[in-house]
Amino acid sequence: MIDKINIGGHIWGIAFDAKRANAAEYQGVVVYRDMTIYLDDTLCRGRINIILWHEIIHVILYQAGLQEVKNHEQLADALSHGIDQVLRDNPWLTDMEKE
Repeated sequence: MIDKINIGGHIWGIAFDAKRANAAEYQGVVVYRDMTIYLDDTLCRGRINIILWHEIIHVILYQAGLQEVKNHEQLADALSHGIDQVLRDNPWLTDMEKE
């Protein structure tokens, strides 16, 4: 499994730790001071993908100075589900780098 991701030119850690991810009854959480995304490793792969996108969106909004945006969770939920579905329905998008 992956253990890091580059978001906006910064390397963020990815840790699969159900206890840490669920500390606040979430399935994933971003710890900004540690630059780490914690994910619940007991979830199925499809759910982990959506939760990872959700947390990536939080990081992007944070890096853009938009952490005070209204409905932050709803925005992250909508975008994470939408991105996941677009990538599933259009696999050529992930193959573009290979060409």
